[in-house]
Amino acid sequence: MSLDAAICEEKAANPKAHSTRPRTGKEVLILAALVIALALQLAGAVRQWSITSDEINHLHAGYRYLTCGDFGWNPEHPPLLKMIAALPLIAMPINDPTPKACGMVNAKMIDFHVGHDFIFANPERMLMAGRAAASIFVFGLLFLIWFTARRMFGLTTAIVASTVFVFEPNMLAHGALVTTDVAASFGFLAAVIGLYHYFQSRLGFYLTLTGLATGLALAVKHSGILLAPAFVAIAVLEPMVVSLGQKNRVRRICANLAAVIAVALIAVGVLWMSYGLRYAGRPNGARTWANERVPESKSLIATRIIPALESRHLLPEAYLKGFQDILVDPEVIPRPVFLLGWLYRGGRWYYFPVAALIKFSAIVLIFGLASCFAWGFWKEHRREFLFLVLPAALFFAASCTSDMNMGIRHVLPVLPFLILFGAAGTWSLVSRCRSGLIICAVLLLLHCVSSLHAFPNYLAYSNEFWGGPANTYKYLADSNVDWGQSMKELKAYLDRKPPKACWVIHAYNDMDSDYGIPCGETSEFKMQEPPQHFTGTLIVTASALSGVLSYTGGARTAAMLRNLKPAAKLGGSALFVYEGDFDLSNCLASFHALQSTNLFPFDKIQAMREAEQAVGFDARNHIAHFVMCLGSEELGDRARAERECNTTLRLLREDSNVLADRPGIESYMKEQGMRITGAQ
Repeated sequence: MSLDAAICEEKAANPKAHSTRPRTGKEVLILAALVIALALQLAGAVRQWSITSDEINHLHAGYRYLTCGDFGWNPEHPPLLKMIAALPLIAMPINDPTPKACGMVNAKMIDFHVGHDFIFANPERMLMAGRAAASIFVFGLLFLIWFTARRMFGLTTAIVASTVFVFEPNMLAHGALVTTDVAASFGFLAAVIGLYHYFQSRLGFYLTLTGLATGLALAVKHSGILLAPAFVAIAVLEPMVVSLGQKNRVRRICANLAAVIAVALIAVGVLWMSYGLRYAGRPNGARTWANERVPESKSLIATRIIPALESRHLLPEAYLKGFQDILVDPEVIPRPVFLLGWLYRGGRWYYFPVAALIKFSAIVLIFGLASCFAWGFWKEHRREFLFLVLPAALFFAASCTSDMNMGIRHVLPVLPFLILFGAAGTWSLVSRCRSGLIICAVLLLLHCVSSLHAFPNYLAYSNEFWGGPANTYKYLADSNVDWGQSMKELKAYLDRKPPKACWVIHAYNDMDSDYGIPCGETSEFKMQEPPQHFTGTLIVTASALSGVLSYTGGARTAAMLRNLKPAAKLGGSALFVYEGDFDLSNCLASFHALQSTNLFPFDKIQAMREAEQAVGFDARNHIAHFVMCLGSEELGDRARAERECNTTLRLLREDSNVLADRPGIESYMKEQGMRITGAQ
């Protein structure tokens, strides 16, 4: 039998392929109701949120891409989502506080500062317009899940899967933000489902559609590159699930791989178009911050492959520099990670599996587990099993090797696959008996109630097994809990209960003055010198309670705060409000230590003075001691340098919660010929 004949026979023998078109008015009404439910939840939530950290950067960058083609702004993420979000701004009167921004000298911190000024120089309706435009991807995901489930498994599975999706708090948390995670989820699923349809039908239309969807995935986030190994694996394994002879199987693998190559060519074309078909990252040959020398890295991709692609101009410069940055940055400066109450330096392979158990809704976990026992069903749907499980598993496995453990949002593309897999397998099990149908209906109802109960605190969501949004801070930090979204809620709280004095310790790139909050503040964006002793209302971000913020005193400040009972929790568990008398010595020491590190390259004597002040407030501040080590060495005081470096190492050995590069300090001492004392 020829390969073409085998494919035709397979199509004729495939009764489980369902139509994707709604067949009745009832189906249209159900889908419309789901769309409305999704829209109401998103609109109701985002109007209550202040701007989140990455939105500050993304919306401004998208505006620069559209107005002057300067891809040097925020190059660590591809441009497509940002440009779509910024499209409404072209028709709006915009107050531009940095009119000569195109081509200006740039760096990551400049990205955020200029983006911040841009956002808050304009009315909030500008941000809301950007969020509305960005939300097209979450609605696209809803339609994609509906029609995919309808085609693969039938109407009931489509209803179940779509209902789970519409009330999934993690999708509601990110669905209307000017960020890349939901757009990446849409592109990843659309590309995989497009390939599914092509391998089933062999129609050129689906091949083109797959290429376009793959290009979209590449153009919104660098993780879209993981489609490449997923497609190759599917191309090789797909013939194994089809009843073909050995000869035809080999021919089909070759045909599949040829299709994957065609998809790659189309996708690369889409990526080039998203950068305006121009190699240079910035207009008129201006330099971008990413042109600086790449630090030493163990990554073969960052040190060999990307420079080779750059030298041949095979992909846009800004795309390659951004890819290089996300590979090298976590390696050069390992980020602190908080998980289940423990602090780690750099990523852990088990971070995302544990975070998924905490953050994914209970019904997603229950349905996913139940579906694993639907062996007979998946034996009949082997191709569907392959396309739903393999890409998601590869994406998740690759994420587990990452040192960027800052939020469940980085594995969000796995969630739609898990929803489809869980809904299909679970429905096949429960539909056999009346009690199963009742259990399924009750679980769906509880899922909806759980989601509505969490409203609008979707960003701080954790499922009921872990105590819900009010307890997420105990297990996770960063964008899992507080991404800067609760400043409006804080303002409303302080308006209801005006404090005599207040101080805010928050994590991200907004300021009290942005929302009219009349407090002193400590944040990575604006650092005011805190008082050593403070009496009044202290508002603290969940990330400070975890100890991951070095500029707040780190783990020791966190330990002091954890022993206190908050007067209120805001944003689920994003912000904590305390009343009373507080010793902020650790926070004050960290302020001066940070000042010393900022001053050191320019004024070593003043940097030493700041470090000495830091030690005066907290003798165990290892950063200040290390600055004094470096400064003493530079100023020729070898004995003091050796003493201060050994003090730094002693503090690191004694305090396992302090996250610092101890091997790097030891290497520096050996290079300078210093004697290391104490246990090593």
